[in-house]
Amino acid sequence: MYEISLLGENLFYSSVNPQYLFLSIYLKSPVLYQLLYFLILGVFSGICGAFVMAISFVFSGNIMILFLPIYLICVGTMQLNSLFFARILNIVNGNIESTENVSQSIANAERIQEQTARYLDLYLMDYLAPMTSSSCSMLYLLVWALILSVITVLLYFYASHRELNAQQG
Repeated sequence: MYEISLLGENLFYSSVNPQYLFLSIYLKSPVLYQLLYFLILGVFSGICGAFVMAISFVFSGNIMILFLPIYLICVGTMQLNSLFFARILNIVNGNIESTENVSQSIANAERIQEQTARYLDLYLMDYLAPMTSSSCSMLYLLVWALILSVITVLLYFYASHRELNAQQG
């Protein structure tokens, strides 16, 4: 019964956008699916940890400054997601007609699916937990991982250059 809801084929509950990340892996092997998400969470946590450590090489005075960028990224992506999702809901709700019969409700569900198919979940933490949102794109998570990795490498080079200049006098 749960698979039917995930695939959007349930007649009692209409799934608006049933394209979850790695849904085919989940349907074949839920254990492998969970291991895949453990791997994704572990790699992204490692990147965030390296990012915080790189910040500590540059700003070593206050501990709050170390975690502030990660906190701002999490809260900022959550606010962006709620802003864009509210905008999409207003657009969708304005275009839905009353449901007087079954064919009208099916047409409304198809219209909602068409209008929300382009929606991208911007909240970064939704990508680190399985089955939280059906509008996730792995490219979005990879872009954030790449941005954090590049900033981490740049901060490491800056800190090592600064340390080398301090040792040379």
